Amino acid sequence: MKRSSSLGSSNSKSSKRNKLNDDDSFYLVQEQSITDMMQQGVDETKCITGKFKMMWDITPQAEQIPTIVTVQSDSQEAIFPIDFQIAKHHLASLHFLPYDEFRLSLRGALLLPAEPNPRICNKTFKLVYKKGVQIQWKQRGASSGKYINTWADTGIKTSESDDWFSEEAAGPSAEAALKADVSMSNMVDAPDATNSAQAATDHPASKTSKRNKKEERMEAKRLKREAAARQAHCTRTATNSQASEIDGAGSSFVANVEVTAPRSSGLSTNSQPAFHGSNVYRPFYYLSKGQTVHLCGIVVGMSDPRQSVKGDWMRYIQIVDPRSPNGENLADSRPLKINCFTRRYKEWLPHPKLYDCLILRNVKVDEFNGAPTGTGYHDRLTWAAFSSSKGDIHYGPKNQAPKEDVAGSGFGAKICPYFTPESEDIQHCIWLSDWWRSVHKGSADSQVPNPIRTGLTGRKHRLLRDTGPNVHPDGYFDCTIEVLRLFTDDMGGCHTLYATDYTKSDQMHGTSGRWPPSLNDYVMRFTMWDEAAKFAEQNMRPGLYFSINNARMKLDNASCLEAKVVQAKVVQLDESDAAKNIHLKALLERKQIWEATHQASSTSDINYSLLQDVEEGKFFHCTAELLYASSKPNELPYVYVTDYTINRGLPTSTIGGSWSRGLEGRILRIWLSEDQTHVAESPSIGSFYAFKKLRLKRNTVENELCASLGGAEKLVIMLNPDKTHNEHLNGLLRRREDWMRNRHSVRQQVIPTLSPLPAPLADQTEGKPLRCLRQMPLAKGQGALRHHIIAKVVDFHPLELRDAFYQLCTKCNKQIPGNQKACVKCADFNHEFVQYCFEMFLKIEDEDGDQIMVSMSNECPLFNGLKRAHLREDYRALHAFSDTVLPLVDELVPMHECLKAGKPTSQPNSRFFRFELHNWVLPDGGQGFSLHRYDTNES
Repeated sequence: MKRSSSLGSSNSKSSKRNKLNDDDSFYLVQEQSITDMMQQGVDETKCITGKFKMMWDITPQAEQIPTIVTVQSDSQEAIFPIDFQIAKHHLASLHFLPYDEFRLSLRGALLLPAEPNPRICNKTFKLVYKKGVQIQWKQRGASSGKYINTWADTGIKTSESDDWFSEEAAGPSAEAALKADVSMSNMVDAPDATNSAQAATDHPASKTSKRNKKEERMEAKRLKREAAARQAHCTRTATNSQASEIDGAGSSFVANVEVTAPRSSGLSTNSQPAFHGSNVYRPFYYLSKGQTVHLCGIVVGMSDPRQSVKGDWMRYIQIVDPRSPNGENLADSRPLKINCFTRRYKEWLPHPKLYDCLILRNVKVDEFNGAPTGTGYHDRLTWAAFSSSKGDIHYGPKNQAPKEDVAGSGFGAKICPYFTPESEDIQHCIWLSDWWRSVHKGSADSQVPNPIRTGLTGRKHRLLRDTGPNVHPDGYFDCTIEVLRLFTDDMGGCHTLYATDYTKSDQMHGTSGRWPPSLNDYVMRFTMWDEAAKFAEQNMRPGLYFSINNARMKLDNASCLEAKVVQAKVVQLDESDAAKNIHLKALLERKQIWEATHQASSTSDINYSLLQDVEEGKFFHCTAELLYASSKPNELPYVYVTDYTINRGLPTSTIGGSWSRGLEGRILRIWLSEDQTHVAESPSIGSFYAFKKLRLKRNTVENELCASLGGAEKLVIMLNPDKTHNEHLNGLLRRREDWMRNRHSVRQQVIPTLSPLPAPLADQTEGKPLRCLRQMPLAKGQGALRHHIIAKVVDFHPLELRDAFYQLCTKCNKQIPGNQKACVKCADFNHEFVQYCFEMFLKIEDEDGDQIMVSMSNECPLFNGLKRAHLREDYRALHAFSDTVLPLVDELVPMHECLKAGKPTSQPNSRFFRFELHNWVLPDGGQGFSLHRYDTNES
């Protein structure tokens, strides 16, 4: 190509110039920021400026010039590739050197994904020029530079098909801007004799003048047209196009999706929706590993919901979107696979229809085989589906699952998997649906409506009760609080702040501390980082008031709410500021109301109570024995304790292993958080503790009463049983001894001893079975009786068949606790004295409704030939044991499943059997019964 003629210099003989050349008008073009480019796509009416950082040596036969550039944008430095793939005769004129400064028009630029190269670039996209380029560049510090506009030289023009823009909304005239007289002599080559001669030879003066004028007029028209289009793009309102349902939706999965672009796609950069803040829907080609993004795409495939190994419900969904911001390369729309998880309700998984537009928020980006994938976690993912055929938002088929639930184990924040779209989100779905419709049908004249731009609201001042991880925008909020307590990290890391604005939320799990216990439900935990941590350490003291900006609510590892503050956007307030600060004024009013209501509630009013006397919602201290502890990663730790008194609100079924047998209605679960977790992390099972500031609350997940402890106070104290001055501990020890004595007596009533039973006497029923338990003669003296009775099984113990065993130490002939593998007292480290014994109880009922408890001991003839084993660990032994007893209790198993899940149950109509029972006199004078055999024939 021929280099553009020089504009002269400051030493030029021409003292005035009435018109601007092409490079002069180029200097007036506005710049586009990198952030704007990534969110809205390339704006071809603008340009970028920067420096060349790297380039590669090219040969005369090279078809492109790859470069790495640095662009200063939004106070940040963006480093990314630019590839020039224009015609070879134009490439020969592009001589760049490192650190050359440039001004590059975005006309004809394609924004494409690039291979991540963090050692060189900090962006994962690149600009590619194929049709032409307009650029000014010069060496650093040089007074003159170079300018090339291949669009003018080749006659390449932009499309004039801007018919979807409103001409009435055109902005200021571009011609008016071109009337300014600006000298650009320092950005072009100084003329030399050779160039001047060559220019005179190739372009006579008259022709050159006419061509320049024509090019100037064309450029002015182009700038005017693009300015009008840009203005119209920002102001016009989208039209709701009628989307028709795509045929062939009978299959729920599309293995390979190939999208063919129309010849003249209506999709351009300027027609794509642009969102800000929390409503940015990331194009798939921008995704990189580790990001948490919001996605929106067309559903082209999905799997059926299934349960994972851990019991979570899961399914994967495949979605596509336009891969190129300029509407090109649509055939490269490979589906993006998103794995979605939920824990409780299968219906909470996304349930779109094929070819619906699906919104997925808070998706974690990963990588598999070099391709991006996404994961929607159970406590993060929210979704909504848009039906293009009906034109509305839906959440799958109607179901009975709740719309929201409590996270964690029943004391966490409320979570809802359903996202409520705003008008901008719906218009984006319409845009994608129209894109898919035009691509699928191959319509070359498809028009894409522009989305409604209603203006998104930013971060708001909120009450703590109104905040949440999914509250717009992305959980960010401002608040006004009173400081209750600050705990600093000696290592200079994260500080923990406890504060309140005197609003109560069910999502606050009740943090205990050095404040009135009745304030626990009003307390929020803030984690202070970086600059905010420094400010908090120096200024935030209990009783002071502060305004906090740009906090973000999130869920911690235990699914409990906590607010995170990083920036020091914190201002101290005084009570006198209430006259002009409406938020502080409202806080002080709420504080007065709270103090008037809860003034009588103080720590001194809390007394030690037995579990049998505690009421739901009341604070109390408790002395109890530690039975069991659980501390698992990403779960709220908890302990089971008892004081051996019965509270009907506590679980009345067996909770776990043998350690809970006989303690139905006596066991309390305490959830632990913050500094109280040490009890579960290093438990001392069987030890005695004093638990302070407990309060019974109903767990909404399991529908049972339990308690929680948190905060930094020392609320759990281990007690020494050898010291007898503690009256509460002494009472616990007496109740424990009484329970163990009664437990032994009960076992003797229903469990035959390991010693051989007395030989049964003659059949007391003379071979004819009885139908009434009251008619059954009872044993007297040393002998045992044998009875035949017609009855049915109405219940059995334990709750699960896999718990129908116990461990016996053959050395000391004592039962081994269920939380031990061997006898500790006998130091049985090799488990050589461990013997497994079956143990099960049946409650049978006659035709009159009278009931007795019957034991199935380890010596029961029904168990002959069965391997004695740990039924929870030996699957084959459990299977054989179940086959033996299920004919008796098969109809009762569903009832026990409901009891275990906390669901309402009804008594099944069990069958009658003919039982052979052995009856003998217990040492305390009571009657014992054991099952010898049974028969389905009642006669």
